[in-house]
Amino acid sequence: MSTELEKSLGKFGDLIGQSKYIDIYRAFSEYFENPILEKVKDVSNYSMYAVKNYCLLANQCRYILVFINKNNHSVGSREYLINLEWISIQTRILPPTMSKEHSHAYQPKRLPYLNIPIERTKIENEGSTYSCSLPLTIALLHTEKNTADDYKSKSNLISAIETFQTVINLN
Repeated sequence: MSTELEKSLGKFGDLIGQSKYIDIYRAFSEYFENPILEKVKDVSNYSMYAVKNYCLLANQCRYILVFINKNNHSVGSREYLINLEWISIQTRILPPTMSKEHSHAYQPKRLPYLNIPIERTKIENEGSTYSCSLPLTIALLHTEKNTADDYKSKSNLISAIETFQTVINLN
């Protein structure tokens, strides 16, 4: 909280319109250099937004995906990451089918808030689950190229993000 009013009100709970995850949203937005994401579709009770990072091959691209509570915005509408109160953020390697025209580049950086240790808590067929000091659950997905044996039992959040086989959910 930055102002005196916010400091005095903070002891009574969150300010209206201020998420308890605001520091996490700000950190991820800064890390990814606040990309503009495009609404791709609605899935059950969620709206999915995506931005293409870059393509590795003609049939594989890196994406930043976020899932928010379902909204009324039309498919194709765009929003800055900082303005999306996501429930899940993912870095994934997928076929180049989403955000065909829209892409975003960023430089990975060691932001102190996100450069924190993570520790594996579970291994399942689909992925390895990790916990950390933030209210997040991190999953590194198992693929043909990245199995449970390829992921360390201890790592850091930034390394996990940069595998682009990552699902991060708010707790």
